[in-house]
Amino acid sequence: GSIPAGEGAFTIAGAKGVKPGLIQPGDHVDVLGSFALPKGNQPAATVASWRQASDMVNVVLLQNVTVLAVGDVYSGTVRSSGAAGNTELTLSLTLAEAQLLMFATAHGELGAVLRKEGANDIRARAELPRITFEAIEKVIGDLDDRRNLRLVEVQKAGRVETVPVINPGGK
Repeated sequence: GSIPAGEGAFTIAGAKGVKPGLIQPGDHVDVLGSFALPKGNQPAATVASWRQASDMVNVVLLQNVTVLAVGDVYSGTVRSSGAAGNTELTLSLTLAEAQLLMFATAHGELGAVLRKEGANDIRARAELPRITFEAIEKVIGDLDDRRNLRLVEVQKAGRVETVPVINPGGK
């Protein structure tokens, strides 16, 4: 695939969240990161793994990132059977975004969320919670409230119409 001006190819390995066989070159993903927060004056380097620390945080690192390749399969090539099991994603990133992901990879775990085709919105940081053990109950409640009222696309007489759906028992 072609790399846009001002961006470069950066490969992340082992991203969780989506089976690599479902992602194709040209798709767009959001990238998440889970990290252990250093305790007190303890430097980050002494935390061997985020699993060993109690002060965890999960944040959205990047939104609407273009996938250039999945494993060795890139745009314009025939998909090989080896791509389905490969968890390497090559992304089109600015240099600063690549720095962010390189740092994140060294200090935590990454996840990818596959976007619906054509969805290229960027959510405001204020709408994207920092998931921590302390904040998780409030975050879950907020997410429940949002799920109780959603908009869905429905086919009606050959056209697509957006209608609100209220969950039974919801607010």
